[in-house]
Amino acid sequence: MNILTYNICLKPVVFELIKDNLNNKNSITYSIDFINTKKYYKKFIQNNIFCDQRNSKKGLDYDKSRFEFYLNKKIISDLSKLELTIYRLMSRYEKDDKLFNFNSRKKHYFDLLKFAFGLFKKYKIEKIIFFDYPHHMESLVLYEVAKYLQIDTTIISYLFLGEYRLVVDKNINCRFEDFLLKNKLNTFEQNNLTYFNKVKNKIKHSKPFYLKENSNIFNLFYYLIKDIYRSFLNGFMNESNNFVKTNLDEKFQNLNFPSEISSSIYMFFNRLKILNLKRIYKKSITKNPDLTENYILFCPNLQPEASTLPMAEIYSDFELILETLLRELPDDWFIYYKEHPLVFNLLKESFLIKNKHYYKHIKNKKIKFIDYKEDVFKLIDNSNFVVTPTGSIGLEAMIRGKKVAFFGNTWWFNFKDPKYIENSSDIKKMINENIRKKTVLNENFMEDYIRTFEQTVPLTAFHYDNYDEFVKDYNNNQIDKDNLNKMKNIIISKIYNKNI
Repeated sequence: MNILTYNICLKPVVFELIKDNLNNKNSITYSIDFINTKKYYKKFIQNNIFCDQRNSKKGLDYDKSRFEFYLNKKIISDLSKLELTIYRLMSRYEKDDKLFNFNSRKKHYFDLLKFAFGLFKKYKIEKIIFFDYPHHMESLVLYEVAKYLQIDTTIISYLFLGEYRLVVDKNINCRFEDFLLKNKLNTFEQNNLTYFNKVKNKIKHSKPFYLKENSNIFNLFYYLIKDIYRSFLNGFMNESNNFVKTNLDEKFQNLNFPSEISSSIYMFFNRLKILNLKRIYKKSITKNPDLTENYILFCPNLQPEASTLPMAEIYSDFELILETLLRELPDDWFIYYKEHPLVFNLLKESFLIKNKHYYKHIKNKKIKFIDYKEDVFKLIDNSNFVVTPTGSIGLEAMIRGKKVAFFGNTWWFNFKDPKYIENSSDIKKMINENIRKKTVLNENFMEDYIRTFEQTVPLTAFHYDNYDEFVKDYNNNQIDKDNLNKMKNIIISKIYNKNI
């Protein structure tokens, strides 16, 4: 049985748990991953074909050759929804908003379709395994084509509840599918309430570790120096792995990505754009907002991220969410728009989604921009209800006794209390239900919260990004091996469609 894997070495623990099951001398494992992980595939997996992501993103085989495949009218028509999504995903691969025109996107989309169909046919792929939900242009094409060809698919991922929990799914559109299982994978314990109690009882929101402020001139030059040093180590003129900073055109497949030193320069100027975006947002904020007003709290997700595209689908366009809200908003109600702090993080790529005109474009007398540093618990507690595409603020709002409306494919999609928004009439109903600023019971929440822990196990060793460091600590008994064994049983049973 030939298997395709995508990014399974991105988290070394995932690679470690499944590598033995991929090691079969009678079958092929075709692996797409970052080039620095190639040595691990070659060491532990027989008959491995390793494809550098710099090739797969160009629609090329491991040896940089093209796949020959005829795209008939039926295939193109059947996958037309995917085509629109991929066009939007391609925006992640621009270095500014003036490149990668429509004709280039269309041509490259067809090349990626040929890549996926051709790869599956040439190597007779029968299973495909992803780490994390497919959200890059070629990984999403691989996923959708696999589904189209009825190739068995497994997605190894996680959810966050104060700690990372293992989730293994078969479909993007049914995240955390084990939530609906009757059998329990785990036993709920009182210490599983730590995150719940922290959110429910704390007066002020505690910023997660990843929200460290870095959007200033000092960090701008600090990261430039780091990038140049990395470029020196990797070779100034060698092809960079930093796909997001690149330029794509109609000759994309025949070009290298930018050199290491060019990528460092692109990064510097793009971070300048982020600093400028922060400056513009700060000029737009409402100082000392009146929290006694009737308002819907809208805290958009970070972009670009898998949580919004493809998970929020068309509602990855926040303007559509705002239009849906404004359509039903009473005269004396407002939208409080609080930007995600990571939008202004210099290590992210928000410049690809929000340019200097973004806030001016969505400006409306009914929308009040709130300082991104404002305490989110205070904003939740004083709101009429909370809106999010797929963000964790929805979970926090439910814990703190607020109704939540969501627009995308969240991992808590099957929770009974939050409201999935299909059209503006759903918002109108929520406005009528929340005419006063009241705290609600969310009576099903605790049952669903407990069930989440019963249907997951901790994702032990999630924080490791280096395989050698992971193995060293594993050998020194610094990792919970019993839970690793639980994780392995869950993952392998899903890959091979067996009951645990």
